[in-house]
Amino acid sequence: MEEPLFPDKSHMPQDADLARILGRAKRHWDNLRAYALDADPAASPKWTYESKKSGWTFAVRGKRRNLLYLKPFDRRFTVGFAFGEKAVQAAEQSDLPDHVVEMIKQAPQYPEGRAVRVHHRLERDDMRQPASPNPKRRRVAGASPDEGSALETDHGSP
Repeated sequence: MEEPLFPDKSHMPQDADLARILGRAKRHWDNLRAYALDADPAASPKWTYESKKSGWTFAVRGKRRNLLYLKPFDRRFTVGFAFGEKAVQAAEQSDLPDHVVEMIKQAPQYPEGRAVRVHHRLERDDMRQPASPNPKRRRVAGASPDEGSALETDHGSP
């Protein structure tokens, strides 16, 4: 497991900290955060501190469950989703790519839902790091190929 970038419980990450750590990937972080808040007007954003080992995690909480989790890393971040059964059914009936729907359906089931993590990084900012050796992880086309962005996915608790 990677060392957390924000291990100090007394210092909740601020916007300037995220900008420094995420670089150009912060724009995508901000877009996801805004989308989740727009999708559920009752949603609220919140930083939580789990432990020194995992550091700070950002979550957008809806009325009954967390809509997404965001975990910052150097020039990249991880997004965790928990898909309830209605969300899984909606994904199956959507125009999402088949491999994404299959990834959701195969995700481990937890009380909060099916847990799917998506790892976002900008390739130009992260060329120095090798591809992950994790066999559960697979690359998915990024939202902005002109910027060299890439998404990697794996299953696991959000």
